Amino acid sequence: MSEGLVARIESYGVYDGPGIRTVVFLKGCPLRCQWCSSPETQHRGQEYYYGEDSSKGELVGRYMSVEEVVEVVKQDMTFYNQSGGGVTLSGGEVLSQAKFSAEILKRCQEEYIHTAIETSGYGSWGNFKQVLEFTDLVLFDIKHLDSNKHLEVTGVENTWIIDNLRRAAQLNKEMIIRIPVIPGVNDSKENISQTAQLAQELGIKEVHLLAYHSLGREKYARLDREYLLENLESPSDEKMNYLKKLVESKGIKAQIGG
Repeated sequence: MSEGLVARIESYGVYDGPGIRTVVFLKGCPLRCQWCSSPETQHRGQEYYYGEDSSKGELVGRYMSVEEVVEVVKQDMTFYNQSGGGVTLSGGEVLSQAKFSAEILKRCQEEYIHTAIETSGYGSWGNFKQVLEFTDLVLFDIKHLDSNKHLEVTGVENTWIIDNLRRAAQLNKEMIIRIPVIPGVNDSKENISQTAQLAQELGIKEVHLLAYHSLGREKYARLDREYLLENLESPSDEKMNYLKKLVESKGIKAQIGG
């Protein structure tokens, strides 16, 4: 049974799939999104959070076996049964620890626990397919459809991502596209409309629009990293509702928030 590096496990999640969920945040992500609210999950190795007293650090990242993770997840079985919830693997990037992720999902399905993943889709198709085999719901983030802009704001191009999205859609998995709405980055009428059009073409019936927030800002200081969007404000309710109607105009169900 394999072992992986887990940033943290949170119970009672309500924004990461249907019902009440346990969310397993894995360490390691190949993207460096400028707005990332979980920078502590980016690096693949263990690292330290520092507070005002810089001599005292909190270790981020714990090596856990598949069984250890599943045992934590099973503690909330009552809530899953009552709410239609389950487990969601998040990150970091699930595909960066594909074998570990697939084994956790497989074991959870064997326990009749609904499984979901949050993914950027950035990884080999072999790794993605391995994880998809045991996934009931895919929450697929699309940051930007323009590959050059995607490279500029995340550090990677999106060719692999869009290719994986198309392949996954052919497997008829339940899938929701999620768009983090970042003012001045990807919130243009053109980008949102084109993303909704792609969803329509692929038979994906639902898009979630996630408004930018700066709640992760203080984490950057604790990790001694620079936060690049220091003065950026969240999009207005008016803008979010406009984008929602834009998605709906393509015949796609749209929702503000996860």
